[in-house]
Amino acid sequence: MTRKIIFFVYPEFELLDLSGPCSAFNLVNELYGGHYEFSVVSATGGAILDRAGLSIATEKLGKVGDYDTVVAVGGPTAHVYGLNALTKAFFAESALRGMRVVSVCNGAFLLAAAGLLDGRRATTHWRYAGLLQSHYPKVLVDIDRIFIKQGNIWTAAGLTAGIDLALMLIEDDFGSSVAKCVAKDWWFTTAVWAVNRNFRPSWTSRQLPVG
Repeated sequence: MTRKIIFFVYPEFELLDLSGPCSAFNLVNELYGGHYEFSVVSATGGAILDRAGLSIATEKLGKVGDYDTVVAVGGPTAHVYGLNALTKAFFAESALRGMRVVSVCNGAFLLAAAGLLDGRRATTHWRYAGLLQSHYPKVLVDIDRIFIKQGNIWTAAGLTAGIDLALMLIEDDFGSSVAKCVAKDWWFTTAVWAVNRNFRPSWTSRQLPVG
């Protein structure tokens, strides 16, 4: 089974929000017999600079063909980045078609701007939680979770929480045994899941590490 994931970026995005989840998915390809395909898209296409000035080649939104999951990455400009009508429609239509629509860190602002978080619980980086709530009062912001799944809408908290969320998506796609193997490769422990008390992956141990 092939799963295609597209990452949506914009000027000054956070590279870790893209590279962390992508690396987790790619381990499935390299070591565990799964098959993910990746594309990086933007509203304009072409080269996009991340917050450190690194240039990332992107395809123009709407020209990537079929996909299963779209990931809105975070970054220091996410809360002020203005989604144009085409981009809002892309996120909204992806959700309506049943695709998984995912945000990492304050990429949640992009989903909120598209109206996808109205009436839903969502999380984001703690530093931006108050701003998300004030800008989008219909969103039920919960900063006590590493990630939250509400139907086909998934949100993750700050930075490395995107890798936690990637593990859940891997479990959703290829099962708990594959997700557990990738987690071991990443040196994850069950302590990280304990924070997300109401949504523990099926493959994690019930026992927390001692010491």
